[in-house]
Amino acid sequence: MKFGEEIIRGIKYQIEITSTGEFYVEVDGDRISGPTLEIVKRKLSDHVKAMAGSISIPFVYWRPAEWDDKWDDKKPCLVKAECVGIHAGNDNLLIKQEGGKVQQMSHYHRVRAFDPKHAAKLTELGTAKHNAIKAFDDFNKNELDLKAMVQEKLKKGETK
Repeated sequence: MKFGEEIIRGIKYQIEITSTGEFYVEVDGDRISGPTLEIVKRKLSDHVKAMAGSISIPFVYWRPAEWDDKWDDKKPCLVKAECVGIHAGNDNLLIKQEGGKVQQMSHYHRVRAFDPKHAAKLTELGTAKHNAIKAFDDFNKNELDLKAMVQEKLKKGETK
């Protein structure tokens, strides 16, 4: 009989209960069970943790210029990484950037991930976007201050 859903290490499981009060869940054809819900949750957590060591999903993303700040001198670029799991406590993705350590990728700040086979096109488009934004920002020096212009004309008494 269905008991309820539990999210363990970022994965949603349907917990069931037998007529004798034993809790269980079916995972990959195996039954994980225990006399209490807490025991089943702990076993599930251990199971997911053991499986997580074998996860590696390679991806690339574009690191935009907007991420630059006074603490970070990196320029817009293509970043190679791999997703290695989901954080048990906050559901963030766990990623490992090329040559780096495992970090969390917040679901509030997720990047658009692409298959590495699209790296060249993503670099081309990301660079073009960066250059276009930079050119547009540079062009803004030509912007008119209409309010100041109207006030100047009114001050001089100029009309049509």
